[in-house]
Amino acid sequence: MATRDNRAAYLREWKAKNPAASLVINARCKAKKDGVAFDVTADDIAIPTHCPILGIELKAGEGKGSRADSTPTLRMIDPALGWTKGNVAVVSRKAYQSRPIVTASPLADADLEAMALDLVRDVAHRGVTPDAVAACVAAFKEVVAKGRP
Repeated sequence: MATRDNRAAYLREWKAKNPAASLVINARCKAKKDGVAFDVTADDIAIPTHCPILGIELKAGEGKGSRADSTPTLRMIDPALGWTKGNVAVVSRKAYQSRPIVTASPLADADLEAMALDLVRDVAHRGVTPDAVAACVAAFKEVVAKGRP
């Protein structure tokens, strides 16, 4: 039992020290399982200080099993392209679980506005300032626009 606890503690510490490598390992496993393209390396991953969609601070290794909303997560921008360079973004776990960044068909501006309003409602109850909400919406639109065909 002590060995299992030591291994778990070591892995938590390693993931906290090597968040980009950890994200790549998880993505590689998902790519293999789903049979999609994969060519991302840890050097290709730049983890921002804040989530580009929700604006919350990203904290690697937070929470039990890294399941906190602020945990950085690697996300495919366009699932049709797989886990490839230029088609991945680091977002918070909460943003990852909220909605897909893009769909197979281009999103209409009305759809973008509706998705942005959903995000605003989600973060507004936390006492986020209007400027932070506007920055969040702008970042969200920018990420979605980059993923448009």
